[in-house]
Amino acid sequence: MCANASGSFVRGIWVPVAITAVAILMLVTAPNSAYGQKEVKKHIAQMASDSRDEAALIQRLQKVESTGQLEDMEIEYWIGGGLPPPYYRSDQLRFLVLEGRPTIVLNVATRDPERPEVATVQFRAPLGSDELQNVARLLRETGVFPERKRKEETAAPADVLRTEIALLSEDRTKEVKKTFYGAAPKGLEPLLAEIRRITDRVRREGIRRYLDRSGREVR
Repeated sequence: MCANASGSFVRGIWVPVAITAVAILMLVTAPNSAYGQKEVKKHIAQMASDSRDEAALIQRLQKVESTGQLEDMEIEYWIGGGLPPPYYRSDQLRFLVLEGRPTIVLNVATRDPERPEVATVQFRAPLGSDELQNVARLLRETGVFPERKRKEETAAPADVLRTEIALLSEDRTKEVKKTFYGAAPKGLEPLLAEIRRITDRVRREGIRRYLDRSGREVR
């Protein structure tokens, strides 16, 4: 990994500092009781654990950029929201190991009056190492992790489109996720352009499946 690559992740050091500050504040303002102190300590421990999980996933992303291998993690991009069906949007793009093979899975919510049992159109296509390395590189270069973007600060009404970018452990028990409400920051455009290109490719070349609301295939 080049110096710039490692340097961009060093900024994640603010996480333990922030946890320490929050911990001190909570201990000072917590109820003066054994139960209150116990709950505060439990919450602080959970915050520290979450921070370690996030740091581990971000470090794993560096390795993905270097090797082009996912192994024990997953990268997920999702854009969705809007008004209730038929206007609601939900497009989920996943980079994962599926049945032992690096795979791209695109899940698109759908509403077809002629096939009301179909809730999702799914496309699957092979994931190349070069493609994966490019996505990992753009995640680093655009600063998605670990820095917090301004547009992520405040939640928006449910009918506003939002973009979520997440790193997940293979068993999906650990994650680090960034959410952007409304238009994504302009600084993410190189990443989003690559996501659009990959999405178009998977739609053209991928194997198509139709799924019901429980995820079962509809034939």
